[in-house]
Amino acid sequence: MAVEEVPQPAAPAQPPRPEDRALVSRAIAILARRDMSRAALIAKLLKDGYDRQACETVARWCESQGFLNEHRHAEAMARRLGARYGAWRVALGMRQKGVDEEAMETALDTLRASEADRAGALVQRKFGDADRTPETLAQQQRFLRQRGFSGEVIRKALAKA
Repeated sequence: MAVEEVPQPAAPAQPPRPEDRALVSRAIAILARRDMSRAALIAKLLKDGYDRQACETVARWCESQGFLNEHRHAEAMARRLGARYGAWRVALGMRQKGVDEEAMETALDTLRASEADRAGALVQRKFGDADRTPETLAQQQRFLRQRGFSGEVIRKALAKA
């Protein structure tokens, strides 16, 4: 009896390691210090005087090796900024850093779930048990608005306080 070989799905082709060793070393050194978006890595490499095409190739190779991960960077940025700011302000910061929209939305979904609680904690930490006068409430609302919280979240947070 002959055994038939079942065709296996082709593994995704990994890009070969770029030829420019100095560029690869620079990219890995940058990513070793801090996680960043693909756009930010390419911008840093371009600033160092490397060719755009070579930078794109190195970024693609770094992604295939796991050194560069847009979702991981977006999650870390959301955790870091989410402790002090609302989802709107975190999204603004992510867009300025060139984070991919899909990765940004995934990270912001988890952030939005706890937004009212985080806003309440910020107000408590900043103002403590202040009197509930109209002036104090207005001050708290301005504080949360400057931090990037939406009007609905501000109302929920101040109602709990």
